[in-house]
Order: sequence, then C-alpha cells, then structure tokens
Amino acid sequence: DIEGAARLAGMSVRSLQRLLGEKGSSYRDLLDLTRHRRATALLTETDTSIIEIAMMLGYNEPANFTRAFQRWSGYPPSDLRRFRAQAVA
Repeated sequence: DIEGAARLAGMSVRSLQRLLGEKGSSYRDLLDLTRHRRATALLTETDTSIIEIAMMLGYNEPANFTRAFQRWSGYPPSDLRRFRAQAVA
C-alpha cells in the first residue's frame, strides 16, 4: 500500500504523492505497472495457475485480475499462456 511504500522511501505519503505527481505518475500507475510486469513474468516463466497469480498480486477475485490484465495488455492472461505454449511447441 502507499503507506508502506512511503515508509520504505523514508517520506510521508503526501511527499511521495507530490514527487510522483511531479514525475507525471501516481502510486496507482506504479502499482499497475509493477503488477503487469510481475504477472507477465509469472505467466510466461512459470506454470503457476492464473488464480494463484491473481492472489499473489493482491487480487481477492481472479476475475478482477483478468480484467486488469486485459486492460493492461488488450488480451486476457489465458491468451498469453496459450501464446507461450504455441511458441514452445
């Protein structure tokens, strides 16, 4: 959460928000980017189930993860797995 991120950075939440805003970003943007990169790596480099990946990334419902992944990439996570399987074969 943003409080933990601010604490790790050694600053207040408001200071972190201000710094990110100056850079044209937000905590939500960084969280989405991090989740997308991690999800892509887990989907392509492991056989971890989509449900497990969703939970690992902090989603309470796999459907929410699927919707987020589709928003990030334009396709559902199951398609990335299918592309991976075809590339290996």
